[in-house]
Amino acid sequence: MKGRDVMTRAALVWTTANAQRLAHLKDGAPNILGRAEGSDVLIDDPTVSRRQAVVSTDSGRYVLENVSQTNVATVNGVRVDRPVPLSDGDTLNIGNVQLTFHDLQAGDRLSGPLCSHCSRENMSTDKDCWYCGTSLVNAPTTILSTKKVAFRMISGSGEKHDVHSGETFVINAEGSAEVVRDEKLPAAVMLAVKPNAEKGAEVVDASGTLSINGSPPSADVLQTGDLVAAEAAQFLVIVR
Repeated sequence: MKGRDVMTRAALVWTTANAQRLAHLKDGAPNILGRAEGSDVLIDDPTVSRRQAVVSTDSGRYVLENVSQTNVATVNGVRVDRPVPLSDGDTLNIGNVQLTFHDLQAGDRLSGPLCSHCSRENMSTDKDCWYCGTSLVNAPTTILSTKKVAFRMISGSGEKHDVHSGETFVINAEGSAEVVRDEKLPAAVMLAVKPNAEKGAEVVDASGTLSINGSPPSADVLQTGDLVAAEAAQFLVIVR
């Protein structure tokens, strides 16, 4: 059983030769993008410069700078002529390659009120308890804390699912993916993955055909960059 090898806040995802690729972005150090061997984000495409761009952090934000003299990168269709701050979901075009920037910090949220009847946590926008229906008008005041995204699952079409503590990512028996509260897990699922404080993302239930990176799973722990397939559904994983 393996543990976490790396913690990832941000990553770049793109498709090459009909296969999804993912590159972890370091926090606090420059990340060189290009097709030269040794690049932090190695993009093996002839339309990409050997040293194309650099992603670094500035005051907690990721910033892209184009460094190629002949090949101009774009962010959301706009030429990068100076360092550009990146936001979760931004589209980068480098040569003929399109990449998507993922920043899990964008999915962090504040904790919500606790129900005075069943003590379960609710979303900050809820008016009634999701579990027992009790009004939250008189819910006890609690100190709000930040609930960080534990991991993100990304489908082949780019759909993303952020999972926090107390939640589970599931692919249900019909093949649809969703994030549910632990207490509302469907009775039958093809795949269930939940946060684990020590392991990161743990597969807690699986039925049918399951593979990780094209092979039968040898462990119940997912790592950043793993490609998980349950029947016809495929998802890339970013573990924070």
